[in-house]
Amino acid sequence: MNLQVACTIYGKLAWISDPVNGSRHNNYCREESGVLLTINPRNWIGDKGYIGNNMITPFRKPAGGELLDWQKEYNSEVNKMRWMIEQVISHFKNWTIMPTDYRRPLKTFRRLSRQSSACTSTGRPE
Repeated sequence: MNLQVACTIYGKLAWISDPVNGSRHNNYCREESGVLLTINPRNWIGDKGYIGNNMITPFRKPAGGELLDWQKEYNSEVNKMRWMIEQVISHFKNWTIMPTDYRRPLKTFRRLSRQSSACTSTGRPE
């Protein structure tokens, strides 16, 4: 199961997608979520799994080559900004129910992810 998560640059959880069943690539899940259909991704920061989506992403090392010094420096700066979303994802995964196998119907997981999103954003469910 894969969830797409978005947060503000200040670390406030902004959005959690509905779960996508199975082992899927981030680009597939991003497409399924529809998150970029109405929002310009140019100011979004993603990891290397989102290369090619007009987002700010680190450079991928070329096959059999090395990154240039300025690309390494750029990657370092992008990763410093990405740290915040990784922290938000970590906090979400460390909720007791999230890292365990979820054995209830998938529709109840959607409700749970929305409620936990509300709890992390506001301190209480909506």
